[in-house]
Amino acid sequence: MQIALTNEQQKFAAENHSLVGHFLRKKKLDENTFYDEVIFAFLQAVIDYSYRPSAKNYPFEAFAFRSMTSAVNRYWRKKYRRERIAPMTSLERMGENNDEYSLADFIAAHNAPLLDFETELLLLEIQEKVSPFEFNIIRLKMRGYQVKEIASMQNVPLIQIQKMLTQLQGTIESICYK
Repeated sequence: MQIALTNEQQKFAAENHSLVGHFLRKKKLDENTFYDEVIFAFLQAVIDYSYRPSAKNYPFEAFAFRSMTSAVNRYWRKKYRRERIAPMTSLERMGENNDEYSLADFIAAHNAPLLDFETELLLLEIQEKVSPFEFNIIRLKMRGYQVKEIASMQNVPLIQIQKMLTQLQGTIESICYK
């Protein structure tokens, strides 16, 4: 949900905008990469600071820094979630002459269909031994979601998901290593 800043909030944001640059320098973050990530957190901090009476117990700098730190942490979690990391390899000719070899000439072919088939067989066997809910949790974990994200998506306490994954680990290992 987007909320426009009031005139008072705009003035307050303009007066404190230098905190964004100070934050980026203090955390040694590249401005070109992280400015867009933290500026929205800064503006949300301006809004929250003006509406929450309890926020006035803290200096705005601390309030804004906490908000911007959370934005940077979300950036890194999102960037390194397993499903977002795709290996990429160019198989173009490495040189300009036609007598040179391409990278594909040196790398053995990856047998993706066979690996996909083996993975599906293992998943079918796992699915037979666990409940539908547990299987869904396993699928989400395989897609790279963190335990905290899975708990949030499933509306289940974090500790319950952690215990379930610990218990399922033995079942999965017994299937994979038999």
